[in-house]
Amino acid sequence: MPLEDILQAIAAEGDRVCAEIAAEADRRVAAILADAEARAADLHAAEVRQGAEVRHNERTTQLYQARLEAGRRRSAAWQEAYHVTLEAARARLAAVPDRQDYGEILRRLLDETLVELDSSPVVNVTPRDEPLLTRLLAELHVDAQLEHRLKGWGGLEARTADNRIVVRNTLESRLARAEPALPAIVAAVWQADGNADEPGTRPDPHEGDPDA
Repeated sequence: MPLEDILQAIAAEGDRVCAEIAAEADRRVAAILADAEARAADLHAAEVRQGAEVRHNERTTQLYQARLEAGRRRSAAWQEAYHVTLEAARARLAAVPDRQDYGEILRRLLDETLVELDSSPVVNVTPRDEPLLTRLLAELHVDAQLEHRLKGWGGLEARTADNRIVVRNTLESRLARAEPALPAIVAAVWQADGNADEPGTRPDPHEGDPDA
């Protein structure tokens, strides 16, 4: 399976998880608003009976606070959905080297990288991937200097012999390229559920993220 297909599968899984989180958030928000409306109705009845301005003010404040709480709940659920999607992507890509088709994936990454370099590049991979890269380079008849100092999930880094051109095609770098699209995945689910225009439902996804 090409790496792009894996990223598409991550997006599909993100849709499913986000929909579940959105549905649960809506249930909680509906309960908050229903309770607030019920209490507001009681206060309104008392207001009618007593004609007291304080009752009106209390009812207005109560509804306002309930709507604020509903917005906070939706905001928290949106952020949870984003981070769940991101963690799913990280977990899926971190497991790519264990896949049976990892050789095909690594070859695609290598092919993409070699077109940007000269004929004698320096290719750096993880120690685990060194035997596989040695075989792939031999199959492609590429005269490359192979290093095995790369840390991370997998993929490769390569550079020209004079270090003027460096190409990162690691699994982590592919996730970094895909990550800007993840908030749109969450937002699309939110919009489908009718939450897109609610205040506070689209916070900064990196808020509170120590890796941001």
